Amino acid sequence: MALLKNLAVIGSVLLVLVAVVVVLPKRGPVNRKFSDFGKIIHEVDSEYSRIRVRETDDGIRTLIFVDEDGRESRQSALDIHRPHELQLEYTKNIFASFLFQPRQGKVLIVGLGGGGMVRFLHHVSPETEIEAVEIDPVVVDVAGKFFGTGENDRLTIHVEDAFRFFGDASHGPYDVIYMDAFLKPTVNADAPQLAQRLKTADFLREIRARLEPDGILALNLIESDE
Repeated sequence: MALLKNLAVIGSVLLVLVAVVVVLPKRGPVNRKFSDFGKIIHEVDSEYSRIRVRETDDGIRTLIFVDEDGRESRQSALDIHRPHELQLEYTKNIFASFLFQPRQGKVLIVGLGGGGMVRFLHHVSPETEIEAVEIDPVVVDVAGKFFGTGENDRLTIHVEDAFRFFGDASHGPYDVIYMDAFLKPTVNADAPQLAQRLKTADFLREIRARLEPDGILALNLIESDE
């Protein structure tokens, strides 16, 4: 009981929860045909990224971004037999948010990927209303066709630049905002500037304005270089 009381006290004063991932996203080999992630079942270029979907023999389907050197960074993973189970370690960590905000009536996820966080929330918190912001319409299309993530009565997907999305005062307020959109884009040479804008103090102020008074922000921070 003492632990629960302490958590309640912490939760009452905490504005921001930061889930720090100190390990780089797992990279696959340069070899295009063979990978620990399985065989390629789909590949497409968008304005922002080269997107690849692989699947292993035991049914783990993975959404991958491919960099200019052909190296693979895993973005989302789905067990087609247990789609609600989180496969990536950082997604398990980021839902420590429930310790600080156990009632998540309305949440926003910035960066859809394959929708693993959406499926988890649908399963463990069916009353939660979810909005997701994804800048890349091709990612949204792949998420729907290969990962079963599409709009429904509990999920609204906004295909929009998050920077502009937060500038619209009509959005929110949210109990939790999950930020998962920091990866450097891999195709458009100008696109990295889009991600950099999400790291500014001004942008954090915009996020704060979209939170409930006791709302929290959960961040996936990728340690990639100095």
